[in-house]
Amino acid sequence: MPKKVKPTIAPGSSKSITVHLKSARNPALEFSLPNAPISTTSVQDLKDAVRDRVADAQDNKISLEKIKILYKRKPVTGKTIAEVLSDEPGMLAGGREVEFGVMIMGGAKVVDTGADQEKEGSGETGGSPTPKAAVGPSGEEVLQTEAFWDDLQGYLEQRVKDTEEAKKLRELFKGAWVARG
Repeated sequence: MPKKVKPTIAPGSSKSITVHLKSARNPALEFSLPNAPISTTSVQDLKDAVRDRVADAQDNKISLEKIKILYKRKPVTGKTIAEVLSDEPGMLAGGREVEFGVMIMGGAKVVDTGADQEKEGSGETGGSPTPKAAVGPSGEEVLQTEAFWDDLQGYLEQRVKDTEEAKKLRELFKGAWVARG
């Protein structure tokens, strides 16, 4: 039988999707790859993106075999995003977002590549690509300031999107810190 010829896609005509990669366990990792071409971005590309952001306990790169990409809590291997999403034609239309889970066997830690910060910092927001040394109080001194707890509550509000829940969590965290001694 003759081989099936896959239709060629003209450059720039490929549909794209925003890919969110998220690990709830060691390490807690969450980042996005905007405008990933559906037909050409592979699971291997996703593993490479994760590998660039993590390291083992000795600051070495994690082997690709230890990085597992999950879709709907099931491992996927050797496929493009289009193949993974083939059962969901609505996602293949492009312009959408999809979340893949990440699992790293044996654990890892997140490393600061600076690349993400440069991308975010290159906009009009005036962000800095490299973190500056902290000036002012540090350690336990910071925890004794209301500004710290206000900042924490603001962060929690952004993450949980609920002001009342953020206030409860602030008090819980502050109470636990005070109670520890």
